[in-house]
Amino acid sequence: MSIITETITGIYYGLDEARLLGMRDDVLAQIALARAGKRFASVGGGGKSFTKDNMSLPELRQDIAEITAALRRANPAVYGKRVRRMHADFSNLTP
Repeated sequence: MSIITETITGIYYGLDEARLLGMRDDVLAQIALARAGKRFASVGGGGKSFTKDNMSLPELRQDIAEITAALRRANPAVYGKRVRRMHADFSNLTP
């Protein structure tokens, strides 16, 4: 089992809570589509056809982490406070 550490950049800090919740719903809908195997969205009109590539699962995971961090900052009473932890790893020390 590997530990994945995601760095939060804070790109969504300052957005209002309603917009963040809408963004979170959009990301969760894309995750549901990715789990169903729908990777591409096709649109056609006027004799032309376009294909849009949806976000990959790692991109969606990073985006949901950014949105969650922004929600925690916007309203910590509802979404919880951000927890910072430091872990020491002494397994690489050589005698």
